[in-house]
Formats: sequence, structure tokens, C-alpha cells
Amino acid sequence: MRLSCPVCDNSAGLEAASDVRDMTVRGESYKVKVEYHRCPKCGEEFVDSSQHDPFKEAYELYRSQHSMLRPEEIRAFRRRYQLTQAELASILGLGGATLSRYETGKLQDETHDTLLRLAMTPANLHDLIAASDALPAARREHLLAAVEQDCDCVSPMERYFRLGVARQEPDEFTGFRRFATDRFVNAILLFAQDGVLKTKLNKLLFYADFLHFRDFAVSITGARYARIPFGPAPEDYDLFFALLVKQQSLTVEEVQFIGFAGGPDVTGERYIAATPSNHSIFSEAELETLLFVKRYFRDYGAHRISECSHEEEGYVRTGPGEWISYEHTSSLRLGRTVPQGQSQ
Repeated sequence: MRLSCPVCDNSAGLEAASDVRDMTVRGESYKVKVEYHRCPKCGEEFVDSSQHDPFKEAYELYRSQHSMLRPEEIRAFRRRYQLTQAELASILGLGGATLSRYETGKLQDETHDTLLRLAMTPANLHDLIAASDALPAARREHLLAAVEQDCDCVSPMERYFRLGVARQEPDEFTGFRRFATDRFVNAILLFAQDGVLKTKLNKLLFYADFLHFRDFAVSITGARYARIPFGPAPEDYDLFFALLVKQQSLTVEEVQFIGFAGGPDVTGERYIAATPSNHSIFSEAELETLLFVKRYFRDYGAHRISECSHEEEGYVRTGPGEWISYEHTSSLRLGRTVPQGQSQ
């Protein structure tokens, strides 16, 4: 195929060149060698993506940095059990084209990466196949028999979810409450009732727990929150979201955002509660806190609430990746009155 300039269509004397450039992936910068051509006629510089895709290299660096699965690992796992892309996608509840994009180099989102990792444990895959209604009975039995050769299938994926998280005793990082799976899950469902982006959902959980601790000296859920780049986030949040999606308590949809400075579009996740939150699990004061936080931030987008959380003393005084102490709530930038003009 003839290579030509995309601006003037010139194909004569194209000059090959390369340099190292900063590529941004999900807010993080990576240095990538970019090979391109320069047109001597109009001066345009362009990349032949059929031969070299710098974004794929940047994605690979991002995967390495965040210990995410590589496309070849996903393909190898699927082929080990002779699953088609459509079969594995249906078992995991993914869109038909989603898995194909991941196997050909598109950067997967964190929740899907967690789902895939969970499924790679034979016992978990066994449970997923057994629960799938998308597979014909004969095919399901064949796959179950193949997976059973690799496991004793006595550790279902939901064990973590049912038994809760074996964390440390209540302390300043849990809001002096033992972590309660049922409270945490129902808080998620309450905030996701009308749909909410993942980044915003994490901040709503943070503000509810920390505001309640400030006013009542105990958190609502007992969750620990880490300082990550996009603001505070509860421990194992991706695992909980993935399990709730798998259990059909949450649905998730991909939301496309236009890429920055000509970069590729970014895929976000929006969660919608498929089952109602059980309000009776909370005390009257706890429910009031949860509903107040939801109302207070109703008009905030994910970016705005992240910026707000970055200004909190607990976030500022905590090192990257460390747990945020609930003792920082005295200066929480959140009153008990919805600001004037805010939606009620």
C-alpha cells in the first residue's frame, strides 16, 4: 500500500524520523519512542499506524506500571479453555466487541481487568460458567468438565464478598468501626440509584464516612480510604464493583470522553443500581448523612468532586498510596447545609 502525506497526498521523498515524546495515558505521562514520516513538500509529520502505534507502547507501559493484564495473557487464558471471544464476553457480562478490543491492544478499564483476573482462577471461572444462562447446556457442561480438571472448585468467587474483608481491628483508618460489607454495599447502591461515574462514587463514599465520623466519632461503613491520584478511594473498590456487577446488583456502562490535545478518547464507567439500597440497615443519623452527601454533590461532576477532595486536609497530609486517617475530619470542607443555589 502506497504511503502518502495525509495533507497534500505527496508520496515522493518522504523522510523517516523518530524521537522520544511524552504520551499521556489516563493522566499519567510516559516517554515513548515515536517513529514518523515528514513530508518534504508541505512539512507535515505523520505516523504510519499500520507499522507503528505509539499509543500501544504507552498502553503497555501503563499496564506494567499498574500490573494489568496484557493482550496476550487474555488471549492465552481464553484459548486454554477453548472459549470463543463471544463466550467469554457473555460469561463476564461484557459487550461483544469489548473483549476483542482488549485482545488487540485497547487499554482495558480497571473493573474489567479485575473481572478477568478473577475469572483466571479456575474455581472462579467454574462458578461463572455454571451461573451463565448465555451458554447452551451441552456447551456449558463441556466447559465445566474442562475447568474442573484444574481445580477442586471449593472457593467460589463470592466468598470474599459474602464473608467480608478480613481487615485489622477498628482504628483511626477505619473510623473506629469494623468494616461492614453490607453497609458498604448498600451505600454504593444508594449513591448509584440514578447512575454515577466511578470516580464520583468513590468520593461520595469517602465524604459520607468522613462527615459522619466528624459529627458522630464513628464511620458508617468502616472502610479504609487510600490517597490515589484522582482523590480518596475505598480499599478494594474495584473488586466490590466487579462483584456487584457480576451479581447483577449494579449495571455498568462505558462512557466516552473526548481525548485531550488530540489524544485517543478515554473510556469511563458509569454505575447504575439494579437493586434498591436497603435503607433499614443504617441508623436514622447514618441515612441522613448519606442522603445529605448525595444531595450536596448532586451537581458535581467527577472532575469537580475530585478537585474538592484534593483540598481536604486528610488528602493533603497523606502520602501517595497511604491510608487516610479519619482524625483529619475536623477541617472537612463540608457543612451540614446545602450551599445556596445547589439542587435539593
